[in-house]
Amino acid sequence: MPTQPIEFNSQQVKSTNDLLKGIKNGAPTAIRRSVNKTASKAKTEASQEIRKVVTLKAATVNAAIRLTKASFKSLSAKMTISGKPIPLIAFGARQTKKGVSVRVRKANPIEKHKTSFIATMKSGHRGVYKRKGKARLPITEKIGPSIPAVFQFNKESLVSFHAANNLQTILDSEIKFLLSKQK
Repeated sequence: MPTQPIEFNSQQVKSTNDLLKGIKNGAPTAIRRSVNKTASKAKTEASQEIRKVVTLKAATVNAAIRLTKASFKSLSAKMTISGKPIPLIAFGARQTKKGVSVRVRKANPIEKHKTSFIATMKSGHRGVYKRKGKARLPITEKIGPSIPAVFQFNKESLVSFHAANNLQTILDSEIKFLLSKQK
């Protein structure tokens, strides 16, 4: 899923170099740390925004968000959100007398799947299933939306906006920290 890059402009890089010219690897260290902290904060915000929309646990959402952190060779970080559609059981599906009830999106009412059931397969996988016809087999697993689809549809630009605003604040903090260590 492509996202907008959060970047320093040439003026920010020049002023960082000027402020930290007396410290060995000062500017690259400050930039690397600020980029990584901003990326971590963006990951947290993305996870929170996704969980405001759907009824997934934080661990499920966080597993779909991957960070590639900045290093001295590459002073850029990348957040990737990937994943397939998620089984309905992960959204807190519950077995009732008449079928299965589940709320996928927090804004929507509880959905009732009258002919569905919850079962654990021989492999140990637990899910919400539905029979395809009158016979016992085949059965199919019911699934909900994928995490990338939820994020892209709802909050991508908001997280990018917050990350861009946080970047300069965190960079200023890192510069102050490195200058305080020099004294």
